[in-house]
Amino acid sequence: MSLPDPKRKASQRHRHSIDEPTLNLNPMMDMFAVLIPALLMLSAVLEISVLNVAAPKIATPGELEQQQPPPDEKPPLNLTLKITGRGYELVTAVGFVAGGDSKQGGEASIPLVQKRTACSRYRNYWPPPRIRNRELSRCSSEAMEHKAFWVYDNDTLVQRLREIKVVFPEERRIIITAEPSVEYEVVTDVMDATRGVRDAAGKLQPLFDEVVVSPGLVE
Repeated sequence: MSLPDPKRKASQRHRHSIDEPTLNLNPMMDMFAVLIPALLMLSAVLEISVLNVAAPKIATPGELEQQQPPPDEKPPLNLTLKITGRGYELVTAVGFVAGGDSKQGGEASIPLVQKRTACSRYRNYWPPPRIRNRELSRCSSEAMEHKAFWVYDNDTLVQRLREIKVVFPEERRIIITAEPSVEYEVVTDVMDATRGVRDAAGKLQPLFDEVVVSPGLVE
């Protein structure tokens, strides 16, 4: 008769005595209890807007001949906004642009202006055009600070577009082109400015809401 192995009995007792640990889910539940209300509040105040931008169509010479309007019809405005390091240039194909010189065939320049600018968007940095403003001291980290910088004159741009809209009320398209050195935020701000303006009652009055971004760059 063989005696039982004491090492084997000890390992069996050790194997049967192992208990599976219980996961404590309370910290994860507490985290979701705080995260879900925070996400709901953010979704209520966060505004997301989408701007439809079209690319110009490349036509063949035959299609261009077919697209020519009859002599008795009004030619298209072809309003073009060029963004350069010096400011804005408005160009039309009909020889008229608000604030322009008739000798230039429908062109108007809106140069950069130096004005006090809120630093809330440009903390510890410069507003565009940064090539021009790097000569000045940058914004500090204080959100309520206002400093004088060279900026694009969007107020005058909107005024010119409103004058053009009075003469061409049916036109809605504007072609936007920019130099390679122009910052992306300048282009997006221009898209918002040319889309419309709010009147005294707060109602949005459309200007040129059909934006066409030209693939060619200003030389």
